[in-house]
Amino acid sequence: MYEDEFPIDIVPFGGIAQDEGSISWPPKHEIEMSIAGFRECHQHAISVIISTSPELSVKVVSLAGLAIMKIVSWDDNSERRGKDAADLFVIIRNYITAGNMDRFFQEEGDIFREEDSDYDLSSARFLGREISILFIKEPTQLAKRMV
Repeated sequence: MYEDEFPIDIVPFGGIAQDEGSISWPPKHEIEMSIAGFRECHQHAISVIISTSPELSVKVVSLAGLAIMKIVSWDDNSERRGKDAADLFVIIRNYITAGNMDRFFQEEGDIFREEDSDYDLSSARFLGREISILFIKEPTQLAKRMV
């Protein structure tokens, strides 16, 4: 919990992942979770300094990466579909205003014109472009799964 109020998920992956792209939770390893897309999201994660003395930074998934993870989770776990859909909606609707406004108008202004100044549609398209950047250079299993 961050500041005793906000839950934060810390999910290990990499060396502990099973061949089929999932992890299981101890102690009995009965609960499995897909980690499809984690490697790609980690490559594009944002380093956040959480302490200056001593200096400590952690990698945090970008909003585009989080949107990918929500899509995968929504597809994999029917019990979480409602929550994942709601979370994805919040990300899509607020992507431009989540620290991306200047970059959006400087680099992606064509979207806003094409969508007749509709922020919601523009935000969705902008997020889509950002997601494609995570996978365009090297097609991965996740990219093939999402097509």
